Amino acid sequence: MRLGLSVYAGCALFLTGCVTDSSSTTGQAPSSTVSPSNARAAAYKVERLGNGRMAAQGEGVSMAPLYGDNTVVVFDPIAFDDLKPGMVVLYEARDGRLICHTLSRQIGRTWEVEGLNNPDVDADRVTADNLKGVVYATFHSWDAAVAIGGVSGGK
Repeated sequence: MRLGLSVYAGCALFLTGCVTDSSSTTGQAPSSTVSPSNARAAAYKVERLGNGRMAAQGEGVSMAPLYGDNTVVVFDPIAFDDLKPGMVVLYEARDGRLICHTLSRQIGRTWEVEGLNNPDVDADRVTADNLKGVVYATFHSWDAAVAIGGVSGGK
């Protein structure tokens, strides 16, 4: 059964692959010919395969070109002590927004995080208490207007 689910998840990942256009600008997020409903369905399948995983659609430009408004991201739980610089994590900011940004450096028992396109690190730091998970998988569709969650890329 487990092998069958792994093969199914692998097929879902393959079928939602990105389309690369060499003439596109470097700041443009990946795109796909996959419909938004198929991208969400694939993300939800991967979400269900792991205990504690969460799928959500991002918004904003702070993480372009990796993730744009059309990106459905699956987050996997991770222990705070397993974090490493460069990982892309989901955390809850003081204002309650969920933010998906890159770990830049550890300072004591906190991590500075930043969006790839932001000039400064985030005002909030990642702690063991506000850490929600690490990016496990991403799914792109052709429609940036379809939202399934409230994950923000920040600025």
